[in-house]
Amino acid sequence: KISVLITLTILLVSCDILQQQAKQTIALTQCKFSYDRVNKVSLSGINITNLKSFSQISALDVAKLTTNVMSGTLPLEIDMNVLVKNPNASTAGMNQMAWILNIDNTKMVEGMVSGSYQIAGNGGSSTIPLTAKIDLKKVLTGKSLEQMVNFALNLAQPDSKPSTRLSLQVQPSIMVGGRAIAYPGYITVSR
Repeated sequence: KISVLITLTILLVSCDILQQQAKQTIALTQCKFSYDRVNKVSLSGINITNLKSFSQISALDVAKLTTNVMSGTLPLEIDMNVLVKNPNASTAGMNQMAWILNIDNTKMVEGMVSGSYQIAGNGGSSTIPLTAKIDLKKVLTGKSLEQMVNFALNLAQPDSKPSTRLSLQVQPSIMVGGRAIAYPGYITVSR
């Protein structure tokens, strides 16, 4: 009798969990995804987020950038946020978000953010951080150091309208019954 009770309890709990996951999946399909902000932009490990021009970079940092370019690489790292708003009455859930970063309509890099995100209903929101890493030396072949740095500085300007268009394509997923269920297609999120 005890094993029957345990089995029935497990089945009821499993059904309840699946129903909850199904509700979160439905709510996720109606969530609104938007670009929130660029938190930090670094070039070869140098934080350039608040710089506006090449002339503001110290001589020591210019030497570091030059050395990297001469060795054939110029790593750019962009930390940014995607904001998810839930207009539904029920909580939305998300376990993964595949993303593609496009700059000036050119695919630069793609990645995946994993973690358990619960987006509260009735206008609740959640911020999803992601980091994109790009080698500017490979992407901007034939450009001078100053042109590559100016490109990166343009991405770092949070309050101005940059001439460089940055957009993300995101595809959220949720685990239901041990399987990842992905949103059908990508959602474009532009700055």
